[in-house]
Amino acid sequence: MNARAFIFFLAAGLAWCSAMPAGAQPLQACPMIYQPVCGVVVSAREIATYANSCRADQERAAILHDGKCQGADTAKCPRDIVQPVCARKLKSGIETTYDSLCRAEKDWAVLAHKGRC
Repeated sequence: MNARAFIFFLAAGLAWCSAMPAGAQPLQACPMIYQPVCGVVVSAREIATYANSCRADQERAAILHDGKCQGADTAKCPRDIVQPVCARKLKSGIETTYDSLCRAEKDWAVLAHKGRC
């Protein structure tokens, strides 16, 4: 790299960093590993599957459980599947038994364990 290019990239980097609000941290680079997690961004009222927990953290999503979401967006939970899970509600912190992981997601509850509480 020649000196001009180096100085250009150095100046561009400094300008970008100085444009950030005081105390703000640049986004960390997330690994390119697909280990899906189901999360909810409470302020946006949105449940979504993220590629990994790092991506969920970048979006400021609370992780509900490992794996893909079962009841994301407007999907309805199947009524005929009963596989109880114990999950803790995000807002109240109260553990509750749900008929399925899908129903726990709809209530924004973090999976504690499979089975009844």
